[in-house]
Amino acid sequence: MQLRSFLAITLLTANSAFAGPLTAQTLGASGGFFPISPSTAVVTDASVEFKETFFSTVGFEINFSESGLVVVTWLAEPFRHGAPDNQTYTDLNSTIQAIVGFNLISTSDVTGIAQSDLSFTADSVAMSIGNGTNWAQGGSFTAQIVFAADPEPVPEPGTLAILGAGLAGLAIIRRRRVSE
Repeated sequence: MQLRSFLAITLLTANSAFAGPLTAQTLGASGGFFPISPSTAVVTDASVEFKETFFSTVGFEINFSESGLVVVTWLAEPFRHGAPDNQTYTDLNSTIQAIVGFNLISTSDVTGIAQSDLSFTADSVAMSIGNGTNWAQGGSFTAQIVFAADPEPVPEPGTLAILGAGLAGLAIIRRRRVSE
C-alpha cells in the first residue's frame, strides 16, 4: 500500500512544463496602421501581447504564445477596416529556429481574413489585417508559426529530481522486502 501511495504522490507532483520555440525570444513589432506597443517584447511565461491603439483606444491585441500560436483579437466596437494594416513581427536577436510556415487555423466573428493575408521569412511573420476586413467586437483569428525543426521538449530539472526520488524510493522498498 505504501508503494502505491508513494507512486501516486510522485506522479501527481511531477511537472511537465516544456519550453516552446519562442520561449525567452525577443520579438519586434513594426508596421501597423496605428502604433503598436510595445515595440519590442520578450516571450515569457505563456505568451506576450502587443496592442495596436486607435486614437487612445486599444483596437487589436496580438498574442504570441511560446509554441508559436498567434491570436489576433479586435477589442473595440465593431469595425470595417478599409485601410491597409500590415504588421510584421521579427526575431530581433536572430536566435529562433527558422520559420518555414505561418498558417491560418481559424477565424471567429471576423470576415476578410485569408491564408493569403499571412506571410513569413526565416525570421519574421507578417499579417495584413486591414483592407476590407470586418471585425465584430471580440472577433479574432488564430494562426500557427511553423518552425524548421522543433526540438524535443526538455523536462524541467524539478521533474527529473522527482523522478529520481521516485526511483530511489522504489529501490529502498524493494531492499526492505528482499531482506524480510
